[in-house]
Amino acid sequence: MKKYLGIMLFILATFCGIVKPAEAVPALQLYVEGAVFDILTETWVSSSLTDFDLQVIGANNVIEDVYLAIAVPTGETGTITVNSTAIGSFTYGTPITGDGSSLPSHGIYPADFATYFMGDFGLVQTVYNMQPGETGSAMGEIKTVSISISGYSWAHFDAYDHILSKSKIKYVFAPFSHDAETGNPGNPIPEPGSLFLLASGLFGLKVFSRGRKKAVKA
Repeated sequence: MKKYLGIMLFILATFCGIVKPAEAVPALQLYVEGAVFDILTETWVSSSLTDFDLQVIGANNVIEDVYLAIAVPTGETGTITVNSTAIGSFTYGTPITGDGSSLPSHGIYPADFATYFMGDFGLVQTVYNMQPGETGSAMGEIKTVSISISGYSWAHFDAYDHILSKSKIKYVFAPFSHDAETGNPGNPIPEPGSLFLLASGLFGLKVFSRGRKKAVKA
């Protein structure tokens, strides 16, 4: 019994470690003005499939050469403009950060995607954690871009690049709980809460199965 209790405590500790934020305000996050926060995918979802304003928010450090990644459904055709600038050709795959690593797929990539250069983000204003239920503020910068979409059933947005601190480069991206989209890409990744419930269910099933075997032997 002590063994099972230890396993359960380990699962709880792991779960708490997963959901605990590393800092009050993420280094990068996205927010769609007037959007609704989808608690299942932890994503800001725009109610408009055509025109809306998207905020890219940097915090805590100067972040250099930030890119906005825009993913769209593979096989569909359409047009997307950012600040009235038409986005060029889309490439199938996954965005690559400056250190050569890929952004985690989080149920979106690989997909057709293009990037838009946002430039550097400084420490010029107070910014906040935009996820509902979260608190915290920090110095950072907000850049707002106007998005116009035509022809696509959905579009997903991520932001990423690097921080230079003490002569060391650290690559960052907006966490999945702070990204944005319009439409419904589908195939959401399991959230930490779902993973915890699954692990708890499997553990309970295993204990129940062992108990039945012992009862049969008796």
